[in-house]
Amino acid sequence: MFASYNGHLDVIRYLVDNGAQLDRKNKEGRTALMFAASGPFPDVVQYLLEQGADPNRTDMAEGWSPLMYAAAEGNTEVVKILLSHGADPELKDKDGDTAADFAQNNGHTEIAKLLKK
Repeated sequence: MFASYNGHLDVIRYLVDNGAQLDRKNKEGRTALMFAASGPFPDVVQYLLEQGADPNRTDMAEGWSPLMYAAAEGNTEVVKILLSHGADPELKDKDGDTAADFAQNNGHTEIAKLLKK
């Protein structure tokens, strides 16, 4: 998870090659993909998805998906990658907000438009 948060693709490859569980959650329910999606690490997001990480898994704290993290942070390329791998833009968090809502609320209007297509 820390390697994903910091964008260390070589470390992630090593860990995955040696049996790391892609969708393992921390105590808040966040996965490596969620950490990578919140940072500007499209290469890590792409790799994790290619290895089978679930783009629609949500955390336990707020019910956020990787797409919500990426949209909230304004990571356009990550949003596009997640969408191309089946991320559901209609998922809602515990408050009923979607990834488009997060993008709009944080001033990322282009991402909000992309998600509302």
